[in-house]
Amino acid sequence: MEQEAEEQMKETKRTEQLKYAEYRINKNILVGKLRNRLIKMALEEDDTRRDVLHDQFLEELQRNIVPVVKGRRFKRDKQTKTNKFTKTKRRGL
Repeated sequence: MEQEAEEQMKETKRTEQLKYAEYRINKNILVGKLRNRLIKMALEEDDTRRDVLHDQFLEELQRNIVPVVKGRRFKRDKQTKTNKFTKTKRRGL
């Protein structure tokens, strides 16, 4: 019980120091690492080694956390669908 209270105190201190309220794992990095590591974990026969690989995977993902900024919006310019260079005015190779 005391250990849970201690962990909760550490968590509140950590969140007080953070700049943003919400953080999320970077999905691009998650997919790249998951693809490689999941196969290794599935093929591993030793249960203890599989648990070690899983823990290492989770620790590695926690290093790639990015903040979620609410209300962020950037205007995207529409590109023209026509060719920039017509067939008669193409750049030389």
